[in-house]
Amino acid sequence: MEYAKIKEIVCEDFGVTDSEIMSRSREQPVALARHFVWYYLRKTHRLKLKEIGSMFDRNHGAIINALKNLDVWRNQDREIQEKFNRLETSFPELKGGQT
Repeated sequence: MEYAKIKEIVCEDFGVTDSEIMSRSREQPVALARHFVWYYLRKTHRLKLKEIGSMFDRNHGAIINALKNLDVWRNQDREIQEKFNRLETSFPELKGGQT
């Protein structure tokens, strides 16, 4: 799956635009949607944190922090869990269990 398609799927689900995802906005749901894009880029393409950071003009530390937060939220927040469940149906690469 192409990088742009991942952004498109997440943007549609969150109701945000590609330009918002690429921005430095910290507003919800933009920041959360961006974190989901990073997560799926990492999971579907096995990209290095530094590579993802370069794509979004962020350092790898920001990516690490976002991915750690998503893991915590996934286990504690029902809405986040539902978002993951809904989005993961769009990513056949992830079938066969949680990654």
